[in-house]
Amino acid sequence: MWLIKGLLKWSITIALLGFVLSKIDVLEFFSILSAFDPLFFLLAFCIQFSLSILQAIRWRIIVNSAQIKIERVGAWLNVLIGLFFNQAFPSSIGGDAMRIYFAKSIGVGSAFRTIIIDRIFALLTLSVISLCICCVFFLTSSDLPYIELMLLAELLLILGCFAPIFGEPVGQKLKKFKRVNLATINTFCCQFREIFYNQTKILQIAFMSITIHFFVSVSGVLLFLGMGSDISPLLLGAIFALVNLFSVIPISFGGWGVREGVAIALFSSLDIETEVVFAVSVLFGVLMIAVGLSGGAVWLLASKKARALKI
Repeated sequence: MWLIKGLLKWSITIALLGFVLSKIDVLEFFSILSAFDPLFFLLAFCIQFSLSILQAIRWRIIVNSAQIKIERVGAWLNVLIGLFFNQAFPSSIGGDAMRIYFAKSIGVGSAFRTIIIDRIFALLTLSVISLCICCVFFLTSSDLPYIELMLLAELLLILGCFAPIFGEPVGQKLKKFKRVNLATINTFCCQFREIFYNQTKILQIAFMSITIHFFVSVSGVLLFLGMGSDISPLLLGAIFALVNLFSVIPISFGGWGVREGVAIALFSSLDIETEVVFAVSVLFGVLMIAVGLSGGAVWLLASKKARALKI
């Protein structure tokens, strides 16, 4: 089954990239790439790699909510190995699976719950940010395409992220059905609710998530600046956040194809050359691969003691 899903995602990725390539001038694309200032790529790389530290801090907050203490360096290395395997497998699920495996010292169940909760909060924050961005574009009568569809998708994503809040009480009512074993789901939902209703922790998680998503957009803006773009960085960053949200749709390898297609569609509202948008999108994909490979290298070079997670 895993092999079939992998082949399917590769097929979709190739098909989407093929479709996008048919819409651009390939020679112009390579000409634009050759004029790109690599210093901006290096700056974007430093930002993206540094964000792994914030991701580790956010995960530690979630783990601590379960009364489990973990090492700071160990948590960071766990995030890095996840970034590496995100690039090695057809979806980010592979990275999460490896993170859970290497976090088994805190219990497989605890590792699974905390990593998935971390994912949900990250998606929820990005969905809320994107919803606010789309609302501004909508109210200012922007030419941004598919804005109504994006608003609907963002609302559905937000509702989906809130589902665990209601899952635990529903599970309690279903306990009377002996054939339905919802203990694991109830435990997960209960932990999610405890974090969500803890004002201190939820504010910390929200701050970390907003900061991470902000600097992801900054790294995208830097790539545009490296292309010599003179468009407002605020507009570039806002639309890049939308691209980032919809590129997480798990139908392709590492978001390739989806990211390029969405970027070309949305940035068309700013009258940016298709080839420039495609070049930035490709560079961002390469950037994420570079971050993942660097994360894997740091993890491999780290000592066994540094990789230890549970205190």
